[in-house]
Amino acid sequence: MGLSASIDIKFNEIYSFDIIIQKLITCDWSLNDNEKIVFLDNNDFDWKESNLDNQELVLNRLKTIFSNNKIVALNFLYKGETGGSFIFLDNYTISININIFRKKIEPTNHTDFSFYILRLNQIINDCNLICSEFV
Repeated sequence: MGLSASIDIKFNEIYSFDIIIQKLITCDWSLNDNEKIVFLDNNDFDWKESNLDNQELVLNRLKTIFSNNKIVALNFLYKGETGGSFIFLDNYTISININIFRKKIEPTNHTDFSFYILRLNQIINDCNLICSEFV
């Protein structure tokens, strides 16, 4: 049986795409998803891959697209072990689809949301969080 888990972050003030990305990277989150950067740069949800060497180019492209009110996304992994798709919806909202080696509360199949919230602490100031899990 499949399970979908997500964390929606709704900021009380406009956030900076650049600052969020840099805070994630400095807090042990990485764009390295099986030696590739996996990203979304259009609204028709056509995911793409690029070499890790192109990180700056990919981030600059996504920043430009996002500044034009388009949805962009990046896969981030925490210390290479778990993560998901960080979907930048607008200037106030990020939705994280926890879909890469999801941490569970053993012995159940439920998502360990506290694990992710603790590791997102640097970006979740002054915001509302909604943790969702669907079977």
